[in-house]
Amino acid sequence: MAARLSAKVFLGTPLCHNNVWLDISVTYTINAMRVLQRMRQWPSFLRPVVYHFLPEFAVLREQIATARGIIEPEMESRRRDREKGSEKQRPADALDWMAVHAAGKQDFNVTLAQVLMSFVSIHTTSGTLLGLVYDVVGNGGGGWVELLRREVVEVLREEGGWSKAALYKMKLMDSCLKESQRLHPMNSLLMNREVTTPVTLSDGTRLPKGALVGIPTFPMHDAGEYYDHPGSFDGRRFLELRERDNDTKWQFVTTSPEHFGFGHGKQSW
Repeated sequence: MAARLSAKVFLGTPLCHNNVWLDISVTYTINAMRVLQRMRQWPSFLRPVVYHFLPEFAVLREQIATARGIIEPEMESRRRDREKGSEKQRPADALDWMAVHAAGKQDFNVTLAQVLMSFVSIHTTSGTLLGLVYDVVGNGGGGWVELLRREVVEVLREEGGWSKAALYKMKLMDSCLKESQRLHPMNSLLMNREVTTPVTLSDGTRLPKGALVGIPTFPMHDAGEYYDHPGSFDGRRFLELRERDNDTKWQFVTTSPEHFGFGHGKQSW
């Protein structure tokens, strides 16, 4: 499901129904991790040479070639439509955005960009949805499933279907997603970085060049100084904060020093 959702946003119709592409979207991540594990067995100075001979990397090359055979014909078809001044409504997907912004740039590989977007999105989307399902079902006393279903049905009826405006109006859904992410972040450490220049923090801590740093996520689900009953799932938590403050900072996609499930700052996901 996560692969289909991502493909709908990235590629639009009909490619989001292409089973070959969906298979690549899911398995490319697994195959890339296998390459990474093999590469770590070699000294860093040999890796630029060794990877050419790895059978695991040959699988990735084959997948990229297959993906190119799917993406490039669609790109060419859309290019012809634009040149003809076709009255067909332009698709609102990432493939079209890339086609417009990459026009004339010879070094921009649209196929690789699409594969990499799937690479970074599917496991995070799957983890988020799985956490939400566990939370709303496991905390059945709150009637979350029925409340969420009712909200979705009402909003879709008002908006006439799925749209950006419809998603914005699903405020309980947004709150439940943010609460679930707070309790179940993707990793115990986020925003992992390597120090490239020595840094001294405000408390005097000195980080030398080459040090590896990351931000622990446990403060999000043990945040008694910010939330009441932080160890419990409360699907209305961020909805009530949003209504109280009339502020978008409590939306699922908004990051802060207190909630950084997507990272924080200009490099956030």
